[in-house]
Amino acid sequence: MNNDLPQKSKPDLFLIICIIITVLYVISPVDALPDTIPFLGQLDDLLAVGITAIIGYIRSRKRKRKREELIEKSEARRQNPEYESTKLPD
Repeated sequence: MNNDLPQKSKPDLFLIICIIITVLYVISPVDALPDTIPFLGQLDDLLAVGITAIIGYIRSRKRKRKREELIEKSEARRQNPEYESTKLPD
């Protein structure tokens, strides 16, 4: 069993906190723009949800890219035992 590969993905604590804050903001009666103002009241809630979704997407892409790099390095090590000595510096 190769210890270089991630066994199980850990939850992204920052994203979980962002989601909780967004949910609390959306259900909260205190808003940047009160919900009693037609359209604009819901717009700030929608903006908060959109920003959280964008943050989640960007962070998931970064995590996926990092995981793919780890897999690629692991496969390179397995195929070439001298991988560490031939590797270019980062």
